[in-house]
Amino acid sequence: MKESYKNNKAWITALLYVLVGVLFIVFKADMLNILLTVVGALFIIQGIFSVANKDSVSGVFNIVIGLVILLGGWLFLDIVLLVFGILLAVKGAIDLLASLSSKNFRTIATAGVTLLVGVLLILAKWVLWSILDIILIILGVLFIIDGITALLGLNSKGKGKKK
Repeated sequence: MKESYKNNKAWITALLYVLVGVLFIVFKADMLNILLTVVGALFIIQGIFSVANKDSVSGVFNIVIGLVILLGGWLFLDIVLLVFGILLAVKGAIDLLASLSSKNFRTIATAGVTLLVGVLLILAKWVLWSILDIILIILGVLFIIDGITALLGLNSKGKGKKK
């Protein structure tokens, strides 16, 4: 039962990666507005559940964060993109250094693209805002590749068990 739950969760996660990737490619920069709305709404919902469960401090805090994201998300977007770019660039650099010893092309390429996307996000504020569309398309492709790879891995695991 527990393994079936994990397998279903893995399938759902992989499909969500593909869906998010497609949404990034289709909506590009508009996807950020959608994400800010969803994240804000999730904070508010979490806050409501926390208040309902007698955790008033955490609940009110989550509701306030949700409202700030919903009402002022675009005001903070430049800062969020810069921080996200820095985090992606650092993660990409660390992954790239770690993957060079493995000599696995896929992990080296993924780390390199992650580093590139991070640097582009950092530069997007000063270079061109339209570069954000390119970054989100690349990010969408990465999500789709990751989701498909996960689905193929799940499918091959399932075939191995039947034999």
